[in-house]
Amino acid sequence: MSQTPYDGPNGQYPQHEPTYPAAPPAPAPHGQPQPYGQSQPYGQSQPYGRPQPYGQMPPAPAGAGTGTARRPGTVTAAAVLAFVVGGLTLLLGLIGLSAFGELDGFTGPLFVLVLIVAAAEVWGGIQVLGGKDARILTIAAGAGIVLNLLSLIGAFEGRSLLSFVIPGLILYFLLNTPAKAWFDRVGATHF
Repeated sequence: MSQTPYDGPNGQYPQHEPTYPAAPPAPAPHGQPQPYGQSQPYGQSQPYGRPQPYGQMPPAPAGAGTGTARRPGTVTAAAVLAFVVGGLTLLLGLIGLSAFGELDGFTGPLFVLVLIVAAAEVWGGIQVLGGKDARILTIAAGAGIVLNLLSLIGAFEGRSLLSFVIPGLILYFLLNTPAKAWFDRVGATHF
């Protein structure tokens, strides 16, 4: 019997240790971050239906950081209230001005002041959402309360109380601690 290259010394195939590629590290349990440095090797994908392991977040782009803080909901609510109240006041005021034309006595200057404050509320809401200046909306809301007090001199109605609540809420939302902390983080001016 002749020996072939596959025959070992006893006529058997040579015994070699099988070589297997190194197993990838086990993924972290669902919802847990993948330990640093144990990511999936490049070019290998996860089996179908299996979530990708969590890794580190990519670095932030250069120049990012100052204005990326998350805006509190109270700041957004103050701006939205300012848009609604200021926008409706401007719209109804301009319609009223075009319909009635002349304003006389005490009502005329008060009406003009109301329109100015309404415009300041809308502009202040834009500034607050942009994280630029909270003082405009704060002053406009305070002026709105003062103008509502002056309008009560003429006649008191139950709906007049609502006109105090909304500017009061805007002031509260802008002057609370989370809002002030956010304004400080983004570099906005505030009281």
